[in-house]
Amino acid sequence: MRKLFTFMVFVLAAHFLLAQVNLMDGLVAWYPFDGNANDLSGNGNNGIINGATPTTDRFGNANSAYNFAGIASPQTIMVPSAPSLNFNNQASVSLWVYMNSYYGMNNVGAPVTLGTHILWSKENATGFYGNVVGQSDGKFLVHTSPDGTGNPIEAEEVVPCSATGQWVHLVFVYYPYETRIYANGVLIKRNYGVNNFINSQNKNLWFGRHSFFWYPLNGKLDDIRIYNRPLNEDEIHVLYSGVNPPSVGTAYLCGPGVATLTASGALSGQTYRWYENDTACSPIAIGPSYTTPFLSQSHTYYVTIEQNGLESYRVPAPVNISPLPADIGQSWTLPNNLLDGLVAWYPLNGNTNDASGNQNHGTPYNLLNGPNAMGEPNTAMYFNGTNAWIEIPNSPSLMSPTHAITLAGWIKSEIDLAYFICKINGPSMNSYQYRAGISTLNDTYYMG
Repeated sequence: MRKLFTFMVFVLAAHFLLAQVNLMDGLVAWYPFDGNANDLSGNGNNGIINGATPTTDRFGNANSAYNFAGIASPQTIMVPSAPSLNFNNQASVSLWVYMNSYYGMNNVGAPVTLGTHILWSKENATGFYGNVVGQSDGKFLVHTSPDGTGNPIEAEEVVPCSATGQWVHLVFVYYPYETRIYANGVLIKRNYGVNNFINSQNKNLWFGRHSFFWYPLNGKLDDIRIYNRPLNEDEIHVLYSGVNPPSVGTAYLCGPGVATLTASGALSGQTYRWYENDTACSPIAIGPSYTTPFLSQSHTYYVTIEQNGLESYRVPAPVNISPLPADIGQSWTLPNNLLDGLVAWYPLNGNTNDASGNQNHGTPYNLLNGPNAMGEPNTAMYFNGTNAWIEIPNSPSLMSPTHAITLAGWIKSEIDLAYFICKINGPSMNSYQYRAGISTLNDTYYMG
């Protein structure tokens, strides 16, 4: 059930974000199931109840949804055929379903533990229908066809986090050349082809079973909406929760590490929920920020805003990791293009030797071996910030360049300003030294 005033509150709550949402546009049938099966769309497509009984809705309100007893006592709600329920090549169906049990009927009409359950049907399997099929892992699969079994644009998918004993929001969207299925505001399936509803024209609409015998539903239905157009994602998100989504940025790491993601946008009484991916069933953290575990590759987390048990749609929160070069302390070889013009190369794997072949070895002063960005020991050097450096004697290959020079290296600084490499005057103006990790008043220039 969703009373009219509740509908208006939800739309207004999302108005500042989703200003173009109009949930009355194209609405041809709307069944809040507020103690009856009347159509509140204004089109007069009222349902005729055959055994289905009023029950509590997802908010706990009594007499605000309908229960269908399944194969033991098939029950239906039937809506007589009407021109407004005939579709050409596009439509949408939004509903809430609660599966009591998967015990139902198989494709030969026999009772089975994991049966098929009709949500709605235009007469039978040759027409427009949607159903639920129980799965051995406890979830359920949803299936739909706009024009009967075997139609090339049929679509089906297992609903993430679905189970018996809980409400799930489903939206089926039919474009002229595409069918989409959404579950709890998330797109879970899309198929492509050519849509039509030819076999469903001028047929009665049934909830809870085909028109005769097949696949009675063992569960509850509520707040069914049928449109003569495709719903967009903003509209689907409002129908699902009416809660505005959070804002969150992308975190960037230079090489593997730990990142902290921070979301914003929650109002008083709302909380943030962080998820491992867009289909995870349980949150990994609650609160405005989430600190990741150590990551070796890029990953996208998701965050929502929750209020009174309802969540916004999930917003991606990416962590982008720029790859480090291969560990040059191991059996790694520079590509030929990087050897061109190379005059010195210091892997710093336990020593300060030059690996370029030019013998420009350095002398360490007060250095400690440390881990590199990958955490591997003895593959970097630690400078204490006061009296630690590497001194490299002058040589012809290190003479001042006449045109251009390139310096490259990895540094992790513990202060705001640190000299990566500098060049200082020696005994005369014709002699130079390069020092890494220290600067003096006699510095000619600094790099880093």
